[in-house]
Amino acid sequence: MVHGFILYRGHYALLDYPGAWATTPWAINDQGDVVGYYQMRDEFDSPFVGFLWHDGKFTTVNVPGSVETIPLGINDRGDIVGSWYDPNTPHSFLFSKGVYTTLDPPGSYSAIATGVNASGQALVEASIGDTNKLFVYSKGVYSPVSVPGADLYISGSINARGQVTGGYAFPTTSPFAFILTP
Repeated sequence: MVHGFILYRGHYALLDYPGAWATTPWAINDQGDVVGYYQMRDEFDSPFVGFLWHDGKFTTVNVPGSVETIPLGINDRGDIVGSWYDPNTPHSFLFSKGVYTTLDPPGSYSAIATGVNASGQALVEASIGDTNKLFVYSKGVYSPVSVPGADLYISGSINARGQVTGGYAFPTTSPFAFILTP
């Protein structure tokens, strides 16, 4: 079994989805709400199922029509971002005020959202052509995040000020970390 945990004021507590073989908490907000995913059995084809842990209770997070949902970020308003999978393609999502929105930038063939800030801006990593690009999604608009000369990006997070973290690489180098301030 793979156990999840939460550390609070120097004390560890298990955070296991009931009956799951593996629980992976991934992100926590200032209210102590946790999102992550679980698997019911120890098998390669056991799907990932998303969860929200709020006030000591688990709720399933599952994009309608998905075969897997993986929440990766939560803000203090309770907006959740992550990835969901149809049988063939990974997509990114934003779950806000009870509504799931797919966040696939134009031209992408796969996407994953890894962070969401208090303003509801989401950080999305998307595969376009033969490389990965980063975008900040805000109110229906995808704004590219770029480092001059870089051709590959790895998504990180976005804070309330709109600062973005992640990784990037040039065509012939190892990845570098970055923080971008708008």
